[in-house]
Amino acid sequence: MKVVRILITIFLVSILASCNNRGEPEVLEKLEYYALRRGEESGEWIRDEEPLFTGNDILDYEWESHTITFTDAFLAKMPIVEDNDYEVLNGSKILRLYYPDRFSVYLKNEEIYMGDVEPQAFISFYPGGPIIKNSDNGIMIDCMNDELDTRYDEGLSAFLEQVGLLKWTQIHAIYIA
Repeated sequence: MKVVRILITIFLVSILASCNNRGEPEVLEKLEYYALRRGEESGEWIRDEEPLFTGNDILDYEWESHTITFTDAFLAKMPIVEDNDYEVLNGSKILRLYYPDRFSVYLKNEEIYMGDVEPQAFISFYPGGPIIKNSDNGIMIDCMNDELDTRYDEGLSAFLEQVGLLKWTQIHAIYIA
């Protein structure tokens, strides 16, 4: 009888442990966002050594708008400094990433796409591909040109769904129902 109780306890613990749909930390680290900065001498884009954030820092990823909401722990590490320059700089206050910097998205150590940071309001150039914009408690990756839109990577959506970060809007839920 004691053996049966032990087996039942082990079984219940393993079921409860598997109910957590959020991926393990080492799995989530396979999704990384890096800043790219122009080298002063070469003029080439150079990737920062450390990522801006990883999958561990994401609370959810809303697929249709590509809005990333960060975890409270990540936001606590990245205090927002309110300054008047932000209106001029645009970009991301949370990540402290501003134009002319760029960004790249890596999944399992492979770059899947790159983009720009939203330029200042007074610049006449507006990037055609993906751009990072500020959002409440996160960022939004927007794109104004459908032909240059590389955000809808199937591997990325599959990974986000697998680790429990993918979030759909109400509109998407209506279409599925």
